Amino acid sequence: MGGQYQIYLNAKVYNATPRGNLKLNKLYVGDYVDVSLNEYGTGYVIKKVLERFNTLVRPPLSNVDQIVLVIAPIPKPDFVLIDKLIINAKMLNIDVVIVVNKSDVENLYSKVCSEYSLAVSHILSTSAQKNEGIEDLKNLLKNKFSCFVGQSAVGKSTLLNAINPTINAETGSLSKKIERGKNTTRHSEIYVFDDILIADTPGFSLYDLDIDCNDIKYYYPEFQKYTCKYLNCNHFNENESECEVIKNVNLGLINLDRYLRYKEIYKQVKEKWQNLYK
Repeated sequence: MGGQYQIYLNAKVYNATPRGNLKLNKLYVGDYVDVSLNEYGTGYVIKKVLERFNTLVRPPLSNVDQIVLVIAPIPKPDFVLIDKLIINAKMLNIDVVIVVNKSDVENLYSKVCSEYSLAVSHILSTSAQKNEGIEDLKNLLKNKFSCFVGQSAVGKSTLLNAINPTINAETGSLSKKIERGKNTTRHSEIYVFDDILIADTPGFSLYDLDIDCNDIKYYYPEFQKYTCKYLNCNHFNENESECEVIKNVNLGLINLDRYLRYKEIYKQVKEKWQNLYK
């Protein structure tokens, strides 16, 4: 933060300075690094970044075991953004947990379960104020490096404080005029306690996928249950006699809302690549 780095070593936090070319290359929160004491013995020098097993560009993190995707009734969930986050996580072989937070305000749990039960590893309903679902969430976080993501003001920092009150993560309010959150988390930071590592990240409302539009379908497990007439079927404008996915959408066996968002994401990605190569 502000050009300053910190490392976690032997259960303590130390200041650290990257050596030479490392200053020119981006260091990610979550990197494993080789370090040595500086010449004054007052801090450490980062000598080398070890190989990453995955890298998230937004938020900029590495070596993540699971993404905890937090949503709430207010601000209104952006389900296209949620689908994009899940696709990106699956591309990187990262597990996804959806947390429906602020269940004391309104319950989205049944909608999320009906749409995402095949797409993510776990779905939880929580309320930090009522201390509901917090222990279940803590159990899913044990022995993993988890990244909390979601729109601003969905309660990520409040959940962190409920999981461990010593974190004292800054919480923000919701702008009632526009029902949009005020972003209180300004940088990515890892919180360490017991056998849990959590990265809290700034909220965001835009997300760009780096994927071939023809590959998006492979990240929808509800599509994989069906075999279409043509192997390269994108389940887009085909006749339902040829496309088993469209047929089962019409039969109500595949969630219509999620299918329509798939088509929207497909078009967005296709237009992006077409514009790049104009």
